[in-house]
Amino acid sequence: AAASGPFMLGSAEHEALVHYARASGSWDGMSDPLLGMLFDALVWYGEIDLVKALGGRLEGKVEGIRFLEALVKVLADHGDDQMSSSGPSLAGGCLSYLQDLLPSDCRVPSLVVDAVAFCRDRIPRDYGREFADRVAFSFEVSSISSSVTPNSVLRSNAEGTLQTLLRLGPDLLGRAREFVDVFRVPRAKVADVLVKSFFKGLLICHRDVSDEASSSSYEPAYNAEEFDKCAGVCGDDAELGRALLNIILTKHHLPSEFEVEVIILAYQYYEAAHAMNGVDVLTTLAIGRVSTYAEIGEHKAIVRLLNGIGQSKLRQHAIDALAASDKLELLLKKRTSNDAKERTVSRRRNLKREILSSLHRRGGGGDAGDAGDLDMALHHFNKTRLVANGLVRRAEEVLGSAGRADEGTSLRAARLLSEASSIFQSIGCVRRAATTIHRAREL
Repeated sequence: AAASGPFMLGSAEHEALVHYARASGSWDGMSDPLLGMLFDALVWYGEIDLVKALGGRLEGKVEGIRFLEALVKVLADHGDDQMSSSGPSLAGGCLSYLQDLLPSDCRVPSLVVDAVAFCRDRIPRDYGREFADRVAFSFEVSSISSSVTPNSVLRSNAEGTLQTLLRLGPDLLGRAREFVDVFRVPRAKVADVLVKSFFKGLLICHRDVSDEASSSSYEPAYNAEEFDKCAGVCGDDAELGRALLNIILTKHHLPSEFEVEVIILAYQYYEAAHAMNGVDVLTTLAIGRVSTYAEIGEHKAIVRLLNGIGQSKLRQHAIDALAASDKLELLLKKRTSNDAKERTVSRRRNLKREILSSLHRRGGGGDAGDAGDLDMALHHFNKTRLVANGLVRRAEEVLGSAGRADEGTSLRAARLLSEASSIFQSIGCVRRAATTIHRAREL
């Protein structure tokens, strides 16, 4: 019954437990371990009278058991009170009850939150300590947030309390992690809470939701950087990846700039967890999205996807799609602004290789647009000699493609050779520059 949840008053488990405890009478036939389990369950459900009666049986065997009874009494008297930063004073009945448990020279803390911690620290690990930790934490949360009471923390679903803590700001991330541990919140539920907040943050960013609407909502709203900071509350990268993937699969017709951020983040968390099945699913999904984005003209989303995911097959597919749409300039401009933030030298080198490889493949057909893209990429990567050689090759192709030389053909070829000569001259290839300009003058 204790595993069913805190204070499930009126539930079938609760009623059955109380009936069993009362029917057992003096509990003479029970072993100490069974008495301890029954005591824990009665504490869990807040049955103060039965806790006191059973506590009397265990008092001589378990040191500090009476402090658990005192904690239940404090919860009964103050569980629905709102705690302030300093907290209300302990009720007279609770104060005298606690004082009777202590030697005359010991003083009971007068504030409720301090008294709860006082009791918790004196409760044995094997009998009710988990319950005591949760009660103490619920009082602490109530003292931080005026919107909740200790009983509401104990009785409400874990997701709601976690969202309340997260809304209070990054300074309380440690408290949120403590809550997850103390209340044993499943990692899958924590991941769902964080991803819902990330989802909302993206909505605010991409749909211009007002700050007032954000602050009045129950869920916090995160951008990607804030999500990464909060991810430690969950502590399970694979669950975070799963929750993010679930958003993609269940929320249809998402804006491309919205969807691509979720895909990237899901991929990164699956990759961090070494969950290769998830990585494969996200890679396949991302490759399909590149084709879709290319068809509908969402080329900026392709660039974002390419920069966010390092999988080589996806990157090559994205580069090919941009080159085919004559939108490679978007990627090169993005790379110029992001080169300083690039993770590794090898990744920069790989991107250069992938772009040039794609353009060389496409440039084989002699298309002027492809040749222009190749020149632009070579300039971007400081491949100046290759640019000049490419101009010479294009001049030869212009001359070779014409059935017979005419003035227009010769003029186009001469311009290309003259440009190549200037480039050779700028990089110190004097002999090659002279040869090229000589050919241009002959034309």
